[in-house]
Amino acid sequence: MTKKSTAPQAAPGRRLTRAAVKRPANTSLDITKTAEETNLEDSPTISTRREKSLKRKRSAIVTKVTAAESPPPSANNNDIGKKRKRAHPVATKEEEDVKNNLLSWKSTGTPGQLAGKSAEGAVSSESELSSLEDVHLEEKIEVAIEASIKANRPNKANKQKKTNPYNLTPGTTPYPDYPHPTPEECYTVNKLLSAFHGEQSAPSTPPIPSLNVSGCGEVPSILDALIRTRLSAATTNKNSSAAFSGLVREFGILQSGTGKGSVDWDKVRRADVRDIFTAIECGGLAKVKSQDIKAILEMVYAENNEAAAARTTTMEDDNNNKPLLPATNNNKNNPILSLDHLHSLKSSQEIMSHLTRYPGIGPKTASCVLLFCMQRPSFAVDTHVFRLLQYLRWLPSSSGGGSGSGVVRLTEINAFRHVEVRVPDEL
Repeated sequence: MTKKSTAPQAAPGRRLTRAAVKRPANTSLDITKTAEETNLEDSPTISTRREKSLKRKRSAIVTKVTAAESPPPSANNNDIGKKRKRAHPVATKEEEDVKNNLLSWKSTGTPGQLAGKSAEGAVSSESELSSLEDVHLEEKIEVAIEASIKANRPNKANKQKKTNPYNLTPGTTPYPDYPHPTPEECYTVNKLLSAFHGEQSAPSTPPIPSLNVSGCGEVPSILDALIRTRLSAATTNKNSSAAFSGLVREFGILQSGTGKGSVDWDKVRRADVRDIFTAIECGGLAKVKSQDIKAILEMVYAENNEAAAARTTTMEDDNNNKPLLPATNNNKNNPILSLDHLHSLKSSQEIMSHLTRYPGIGPKTASCVLLFCMQRPSFAVDTHVFRLLQYLRWLPSSSGGGSGSGVVRLTEINAFRHVEVRVPDEL
């Protein structure tokens, strides 16, 4: 018996060609249709499919906007893991105004007066509405509502920074139940170090600025000390000193006023951040440090100008009855770029809070400025000191040093908070 073929047979008088099986990709969509194709498209099945496709597209847009508006599900919901319908979002007053005005445009042909700044920014004129002619009216409404929602979202840049980002608590240790170091232990370590390195005493005044060594704040100017210490962070003394020498070569030396003999920080402030980056590139971490230095100088400049503007020019000096001048670059006793007014603050904690407001300045950098520049008692803790404190067992071995059920992590900042309280100030 011969096996019959099961392949489909071509209709009589018609040959199956590649063009008949598959339409080329570059074929236009509006080519002449055969009678067969026309009858198929006009059939009720094909029309229903088109309607369903359009409905799916509109439903996808509505779902997207609804998802953006809807709040996250409540943590107290007991139906976790079950399918549940998304709650319909409650429209705000501005969103309702946008929808009502668009609906009035549908009935009257002219858009109404949109309320609210965000609504005006989303759809502000008839020309903007006409650009959406190829979109269904319901889609126009959803687009306008989404634009209004975006306009009303809070800007992250406008959020207020925390006043105490490092959770510094003067006079209080994060490990109140941990008894070390005791004053006796501190004096013993000081005696051993003095026997090895010799007796050390703090200088009566900070030394003059060095142009070869960045240091950790051993200069008279607080602003100069702050930026030098920022340069020395997370790198070696050799690298930080090379970076500081690059600033000296690029921007020159201040010849008078507070900070005399160090870098002219006002020239650095007025320079492009890329020039600062190039000057300190050899020191490592140049990208973030150049941005921090630029931001610190701009902040100090703005603060000094604000303080100068607050002074009234009608105030007269008690001695010569001349009006007091605001701070300017020409006023050597009170230059426009200065943090020396912090000397007037009695509380070291106030100074610490002020310094840690600047970008890139943490408790360690601020502590160095307090100790070496302002000559106030402070126990700076960096990576090396942190390791030695653990070796001496002046810190708890784990996070169990806290009181109660609270868990306090063992970090450099918490170590600073602890030894700042436990170590006597005279050491």
